[in-house]
Amino acid sequence: MLELRLSLLSFLSKTCRSGMMSNSALNLMLLSYLRLPPQRFAFPAIISSLCFVLTVLFLRLYPSDDLQYSRINTDIDAPFISGCQDPIAAAKAHPREKAAIVMLARNSEFSGILRSIESIEQRFNRYFNYPYVLLNDKKFNSTIRAAVRNATSSLVEFGQIPEAVWNFPSWTNRSLVQEAIALQGDRSILYGGMESYHKMCRFYSGFFYKHELLAKYEWYWRLEPDVSFYCDITYDPFVYMAKHNKVYGFNIAVKESSETVPSLFRYVTYYKRKHNIQSKGLWEMFITEESKHGSHNDDFEAMEAMEGESYNLCHFWSNFEIARLDFFRSPEYEALFNTIEDSGGFWNERFGDAPIHSLATGLFLSPSQLHYFRDIGYRHSDIPHCPANTPGKQLPRPPVPPGSNHNAEPWDKPRKGGVGCRCQCPIDLPEIEVTSGSCINQWVDVIGGWV
Repeated sequence: MLELRLSLLSFLSKTCRSGMMSNSALNLMLLSYLRLPPQRFAFPAIISSLCFVLTVLFLRLYPSDDLQYSRINTDIDAPFISGCQDPIAAAKAHPREKAAIVMLARNSEFSGILRSIESIEQRFNRYFNYPYVLLNDKKFNSTIRAAVRNATSSLVEFGQIPEAVWNFPSWTNRSLVQEAIALQGDRSILYGGMESYHKMCRFYSGFFYKHELLAKYEWYWRLEPDVSFYCDITYDPFVYMAKHNKVYGFNIAVKESSETVPSLFRYVTYYKRKHNIQSKGLWEMFITEESKHGSHNDDFEAMEAMEGESYNLCHFWSNFEIARLDFFRSPEYEALFNTIEDSGGFWNERFGDAPIHSLATGLFLSPSQLHYFRDIGYRHSDIPHCPANTPGKQLPRPPVPPGSNHNAEPWDKPRKGGVGCRCQCPIDLPEIEVTSGSCINQWVDVIGGWV
């Protein structure tokens, strides 16, 4: 029943977005309520009025925060902290884990690098002071080095990726690789025509955790250029991951574009079969319902099907992940990566690190070893996840250094079912968890369902 409500809310959201005129106050009110950007539409105003009435009635009966948060089974996984606590006291209560915030970036992403570091500093790291490791296939210039060090009081290390690691294997045919990538660009496959993107995906799939600057760390938090954090994080995620025996943490689960990974699942299931790996309960998150019953909806599913299973394209969006590095350093993961590497999919197709990391968790981990950071508001590109604030658990912000305006920023009104701390959710982008591209339902299924 809950899944039906989520689907209905998503349908109403899409209908309103495509069926309203932008000039009326009614439209603007609804757009703000649904966190949709103002746009100009050609449908009659009566559509707008009807859409508004239906959506408000629906959300009054089933508030979106109830749908997203309060009804998820928490027996296996629950928010570490709901609402706020004193982050200064929390930082003093536990020694830091051996962890780093890791970013792969280029010199051309100067502004995006600073925006991300300023955002995570404001929301989290000014309290907990975890070190940063910034990696680049080129040498970072002095301007970036100075600006980043000026943006944080934490240790910052800059590293360069060796050419032998960044480039495709020496056994590949360079001209054929370039031709395959160019062909993907001609077919308008998302980032398919960008050689640097292929290399980035390969690096994050099988090499980042081997870099010498990460050798001393046991945990990492991946940070991308030009992302935003919308909630204050007043606890140490690394400490709580370790305390609760978690291995991998995510914030957003979405579906991959099928044209980027047409053969990936075939090679992963080959590895699974070869090593006689039995599911620990998480693999089912990545399998289509139809394939579980021996049927396939389309040619992609049929092509991907191995021993009756096919990939539903769900994956954890790896631009945000907090994980134990020994998961990636394990012999099992290394053997899986080598199988995928040998397939040529990092250049002949556009294999992404997100589905590779995700399918690896499905092979090697149980649902109880994963954590959904649903209390953290976050945006990458135009896809945000942002929770409501927890009623009765919002606290004033601690003092900030002179010149910062962070204390002056208001936060959203707390709502029933909210799990966030001082969240300021965007009103110009729709919440990913109530759209058709989300895989939250698949995650909830493997941790006990809606309750």
